[in-house]
Amino acid sequence: MAADWDVKINSAVHKELRALPEAAREEAFDLIQDLARDPFPPDLAIPLRRNNRVYRQYFGADKFRLIYRVNHQHRTVEVFRARPRRTAYQGLRNP
Repeated sequence: MAADWDVKINSAVHKELRALPEAAREEAFDLIQDLARDPFPPDLAIPLRRNNRVYRQYFGADKFRLIYRVNHQHRTVEVFRARPRRTAYQGLRNP
């Protein structure tokens, strides 16, 4: 099945992914690949308050967050955070 959405990974996310434990990093890569098929998986993609274009997904036994922005018009998904829960939302203002 061909990818329906173009997934872009913010440059800072590469560094964040390298800092994750191996099992969590592998799970994050799987989630990112899945975003190309469906950026809104039921019960997994949760929209952030105050911005209906930004979503989060839990991974790594709910210890980590993948945060991404969806552009419906261009059918793109931009992953811009892959962090532990405690720091995932710091400095995040109306992305």
